[in-house]
Amino acid sequence: MEVAATRGFPRFFSDMPDPRAAKKIHKLHDMIVIAVMAVICGADGWAQVAVFGRGRKKWPATFVELPGGIPGHDTFGRVFSLLAPDAFERCFAAWMSALVERSGGRLIAIDGKSTRRSFEHAWVVNDTRWLGEDLLKPWTGLAGGTLAPVRRTRQDPSDLSGKITTERHCYISSLKGRDDAAAKIMAQYIRGHWAVENNLHWQLDMSFNEDQRRIRKGNGAENFSRLCRIALNLLKKDTSLKAGIKTKRINAGWDHDYLLKIIAA
Repeated sequence: MEVAATRGFPRFFSDMPDPRAAKKIHKLHDMIVIAVMAVICGADGWAQVAVFGRGRKKWPATFVELPGGIPGHDTFGRVFSLLAPDAFERCFAAWMSALVERSGGRLIAIDGKSTRRSFEHAWVVNDTRWLGEDLLKPWTGLAGGTLAPVRRTRQDPSDLSGKITTERHCYISSLKGRDDAAAKIMAQYIRGHWAVENNLHWQLDMSFNEDQRRIRKGNGAENFSRLCRIALNLLKKDTSLKAGIKTKRINAGWDHDYLLKIIAA
C-alpha cells in the first residue's frame, strides 16, 4: 500500500519545476506529498504542516525519500512562496484530466461560478478558423472542435427591484458537433462548471477555513489554496467512509491506513 501511494496523484507533480538553487537539502516532490497529507489531516498553515511531518516522520519515509529529514515550517513557507502558481496549476490540471479520462468523460469542474434563478441558452459551431492562428495555436486539437456562445439571464432574489441581467460568454471546446444534442451537452458542462461556487468554494471556506487563512509571503497563499483543492478532491473521491469532508479529515489524522488509501486513489 505504501508503494501504491506514489502511483496516485503524487506522480503528476514529480516534474514540478523547482525554483531553488541546484544544491537542495529537501526534495520538492517529498515536500508536496507531505504538505498534501498534512492538509488532508487538518493542517491550516505551514507550522501545522511541519508538525504533522515530524509526528509522522517514520511512516512517510516508507514511500518518499526525505534525504534531509522533515523540513521546518519556515522551509515549507519559503519554498511554496517561490513555486510558480501557473506550474502548480498545470500539474493539478493534468491530474484532473486523468480523473476525467477514468470517469469516462464525466464532468469534474475545478473552478467556476454558480447562479440562482439563471437561464442559459447554448449554441455550438464547428468552424473555429475565424479565431485566428494566434488563438488557435495554444489550443492543440481545437481545429474541428466547437465554439459555444452562451447567453445567461439571471435574477438575484435578494434584489427587490426585480432587476434581470443578461450576459454573453463564449466557450472553446474540443467536443465536436453543432446540433441540438451537442448544444445540450455543452450546456450541461457549462452549467456544471458554474455550479462549483456552491460546492468547491463553499467547501474550501467551510471545511478548510480558506477565507480566514493568514499566509502572506510570495505565492504561498495561492499555492496553499491549491493544496486544499487537491486535498478536497482526494477526500471527495473516497466513498469508503460515509461522512462529510470535516469528518474525513479528522479520520485521516487518526487512521494512517485511511490516509494512505486517500493518497493512493
